Amino acid sequence: MSPVRVIGAALIGLASVASADFIVNGDFETFVPSNGTGGGWSTFHNDGLGGWRSTGGNLGGMFILNDGGSATTDPTIMQTVTGLTAGRRYVLSGDYASVYVNWAPWGATNSFEVLVGDILIFQGPTTNLLNWTHFSAEFIATDETMDVVIRAEANGTDNDFMIDNIMLDVPSSGSLALLGLSGLAMLRRRR
Repeated sequence: MSPVRVIGAALIGLASVASADFIVNGDFETFVPSNGTGGGWSTFHNDGLGGWRSTGGNLGGMFILNDGGSATTDPTIMQTVTGLTAGRRYVLSGDYASVYVNWAPWGATNSFEVLVGDILIFQGPTTNLLNWTHFSAEFIATDETMDVVIRAEANGTDNDFMIDNIMLDVPSSGSLALLGLSGLAMLRRRR
C-alpha cells in the first residue's frame, strides 16, 4: 500500500476515534431500573411516575425524572464514564422535555441540570409539554473517570423531565479537518 493511502487510512482511523461516544445506553433502548443500577445507569429518588419507558422517547426508549415534588431530593440519573483524557475538551449533549403538568414555577431556568463530576455544565428551563429540546455543553475533563449526572426538580422546583439521546463526545471540528486532509491525500494520489 502506498504511503499516501496509509496516511489517509490512519487519518480516517483517528477521526473515528475522535468521535467515539463514551455513554452506554444513552438512547435508553435497554431497561434502566428506577432507584437502582442497570442498563449502564444508576438512578435515585424517582417515584412511580418516573422511570424507564420503552416508547415515547425522541425515537424509542427514554427515562423520566420525577420525584413527586420533594423539596429535599431531586430525581437523578448518573453514569460513570471512563477512558477520558484529563485536560481534553468534550461535549455532552442530549434531548430533554417537560413531562406532566406540574411546572412549579413555570419557566424556571434552573429546574433541569447536567453535571460532569461536581461541575454544573448546563441548566435548562421547562419546555412546552412533551416538546423535545436539544442541549449541548462543553467541558474540560479533570480525570480519566468522571460521573455524568442529570437531574430534574432542581433548586426546589417541581419540574419533571424526560431524557433521551445522551451522548458524550470529543468536539468534531478536529475530526472534520482530519477527514478533509485524508480526502485531499486520496485525491492527490489518484492524479
